[in-house]
Amino acid sequence: MSKTTDFLILILRPLLWIGSKFYERELPRKIAFWVLICAPVLALAYNALSWLRYGIDIPLWDDWGFYNPGGIGSFDPRYLFHPANDTLFPVGKTLDSIAQRLLDGNSVAYQLISMLTVLGLLLLLQWKLLAARLGDRYTAACAFGLTVLMLSPCSYWGFQNIAYHHALPLVFDLAAIYIITGRKWSDRSSTPFVFILGILAGLSYISGAFSTLAMGMVVFVSGLFIQRSERRPMIVGGLALAMAGILTLIPQIWVIAFFQKGVAQASNSLALPNEKEFWLFLFGVVGKSLFPGPSSLHIIPAVLLFGAAAVAVLRFGGALFGKKLQTLSEAGTGMILTALFAAVFAYLLLVAAGRTHLRPPEVQSSFAYGTARFHFFWVTLLWPWLAAAAFKGLGRMKFAPELNPTGLLVVITTLFTVLAFVGILREESYYRRGAVPRATGVNCISSALRNGEDAVMCSQLYPVDLLRSVIYAKGVGASFVRSLPHFPIIPVGTKDPAPIFQLSRTARTDLGFRNLPEIQAGEVGYRFKAADDPMIIIKTGPPEVLRSCLLLQVVALMRVDEDDSVQVFYKPPGQKRFDGSFSQVVPVDGGGECREVVFELASANGFQEDFRFDPVMKPQRLELKELEMRCRVSR
Repeated sequence: MSKTTDFLILILRPLLWIGSKFYERELPRKIAFWVLICAPVLALAYNALSWLRYGIDIPLWDDWGFYNPGGIGSFDPRYLFHPANDTLFPVGKTLDSIAQRLLDGNSVAYQLISMLTVLGLLLLLQWKLLAARLGDRYTAACAFGLTVLMLSPCSYWGFQNIAYHHALPLVFDLAAIYIITGRKWSDRSSTPFVFILGILAGLSYISGAFSTLAMGMVVFVSGLFIQRSERRPMIVGGLALAMAGILTLIPQIWVIAFFQKGVAQASNSLALPNEKEFWLFLFGVVGKSLFPGPSSLHIIPAVLLFGAAAVAVLRFGGALFGKKLQTLSEAGTGMILTALFAAVFAYLLLVAAGRTHLRPPEVQSSFAYGTARFHFFWVTLLWPWLAAAAFKGLGRMKFAPELNPTGLLVVITTLFTVLAFVGILREESYYRRGAVPRATGVNCISSALRNGEDAVMCSQLYPVDLLRSVIYAKGVGASFVRSLPHFPIIPVGTKDPAPIFQLSRTARTDLGFRNLPEIQAGEVGYRFKAADDPMIIIKTGPPEVLRSCLLLQVVALMRVDEDDSVQVFYKPPGQKRFDGSFSQVVPVDGGGECREVVFELASANGFQEDFRFDPVMKPQRLELKELEMRCRVSR
């Protein structure tokens, strides 16, 4: 026994004795096991319930970028592979378009689903990997409990819908590692799947390309020093992952080097590792991964624990290059820790380079600025594996027979997990704070539309004119526009602005009447007896006005005998037939006087000259005195 070990036992002997007694008893071990297993799961449930409680359906900040130029809901490769935010992310854009199609882009539903899916998969993968590498379920639960740090509310959920894109590479890369280190390996099925996961990670964000390459290289090199019977999955799988990283890194670097001409969109100047502020920001991010609130004192544990992870990686490298080939059981924990450390460190370098110089004047230090945002999320994946490496290392050390150091680590990590979980419960205000700009933003947009303003300036949501974004959202049927008011209605007969179509000024021969067996022209308008599926085909003009029109207001002055619905169909450019996808239905009350029935048709690409007006849905008598169309917003 070394003198260092003797000294450690002497200093820690009382704590080691307490930990040993704790670990020897079955009931305390079971309680610790369930606390460590349940804390992350309950933290995830808490996040989901808090978001459901305070979430408001409205895009926020970067989310508006997808409504501003248009494209969300599209699967056109030209849209999916168009760079933005210093990166290519077609995987995230595809998921956004699916959410737009299936959920109408509902922010509350979309963030809830992405939260439960992404965080749930990361928890599952972490548990599977830790259980496989550590073997003992108690020590695996001890390391797994530290995943509670990943569940801090101040992460990718609660503000922008698209923020979770940053976490997608971790899901794909961990899934690839799980396949590679699994017991069953088939070159024919596993290698292509690992390669596809690597491609998905690299096309989720620029950080995914770097992390995939780093993890693939670590796995590949580690495989060279694994025993021959277990070597092939490491070498083949690591090579597939690294190749996917290289193939996706090329277009990601092209975005910065050529598309953006070497300038990051977020910052005009990149921070470099030779600057003190660079490292202060980096360790601020690390500190945030350990503690919810910012404090200058957090830099000490941040440096110490990140340094401990680096030392563990170096020790693994030294053991790997030793004379004896290792088994996967011996090297697996160190390999995964090293792969994650390489990926996280590459990510931290990227973030520190791009974000350090964006520190606003009111933030006192770069360390505090590093604790301000969600960048800490990646670092939280390291801590369970640092604990796993500690368990492995202690298992190889010889202590006094009556002392079990594993018990002490179980006690410490259980207490830390409980404290972290309590800290997470105190962060409910995060979701409440996130609701404030959303609520005030909804009121701001509603006020601007109600007053018919030429611009929608709501800096709470995004500091640009949002008018055309809102109109585009109306065109694609985004859920948040349902609660927004229409533009002020221009009454029938108003001459300024003049309508682009007016029924009373249109000859009967220029209208197409179908399923209207009785038509009587009155002094103003028409009286009809409608059969099943009646319709009036209208051709308007001028075409150049309609093609540049983004929002068309249609007002019908009409009376029906019975309660019914009115429908207007339109054709965006390129559309050949009338389709229910490009229509709007409005209810109309029966009996009484003529009523104004108002439609607001939105199209990001403008309109063709052909329209179809269905005055009722069921057979009955009706009167249509006037029908006017006006373009309210043009390009």
